[in-house]
Amino acid sequence: MGGVGLARGYLNREELTKERFVHKEIVMGDGHAPRIERLYKTGDIVKWTPDGELIYLGRSDDQVKIRGYRIELGEIENQIRNYPGIEQCLVRAWYDGHYQKLAAYYTSSIKLKEAELIQHLTTVLPSYMIPSYFCGLEVFPLNANGKIDRSALPHPNAVEKPSLEEEDEAGEEEMEKRLLHVWRHLLKRQNIGVNDHFYAVGGDSILAIQSVSMARDQGIVFTPRQLADNPSVKELAAVATWKDSEEPKEKDIDWEGEFGLTPIQHWFRGAV
Repeated sequence: MGGVGLARGYLNREELTKERFVHKEIVMGDGHAPRIERLYKTGDIVKWTPDGELIYLGRSDDQVKIRGYRIELGEIENQIRNYPGIEQCLVRAWYDGHYQKLAAYYTSSIKLKEAELIQHLTTVLPSYMIPSYFCGLEVFPLNANGKIDRSALPHPNAVEKPSLEEEDEAGEEEMEKRLLHVWRHLLKRQNIGVNDHFYAVGGDSILAIQSVSMARDQGIVFTPRQLADNPSVKELAAVATWKDSEEPKEKDIDWEGEFGLTPIQHWFRGAV
């Protein structure tokens, strides 16, 4: 890909810029002299048909698209490897219904508290790059060449594990219990605890909106923004309200003063 709108490169990542942005000699068509152009290697594998169409075939690297974002899995793996105790790490995408979700596989020299690992990742990665599943393995499966066999990795749903938290949930309040019920039903995971991060247990922007609707059926009111800012059940319960108290009482509303026209009123006045 090239042209006048091509970016300068990756910010503060010179090695990746040199790898992806290259200068190549190209011929624009019959009768045109070859010329050197600066191009970007997208990593997409395509086929150019005789009638000039490009057919997408796949990727030449491990880049995936999650929630509309193109993600380099190596960036996530690098951050996880830098966490104390991690020996090996591999991230891959799995289809969960119609959507892809990230799963992180790792081996560790110590017993990790995954809740703390997730909390660390939220400080160095955006939410859409935080894996939905974390799977601790004794060893990675290898192929005949001694390399990690990605196809032999277990599906995250097949890896049984306790909740990411180790706290006793006996003291849950009613709102926390109802929110847990919503999350466990929506995310199809019964091991979710009150301190687990929504996006780290399989949540995404679409499921966030669905959770708002399902919680309202349980009598709890909150917004997708509140969920993004308070991504655990315990945090969310502190800012959510009960449905009966969501509407302000009439006596608390100031009905006096001037009010601007609504958009439809502006349109009507202009039409007449």
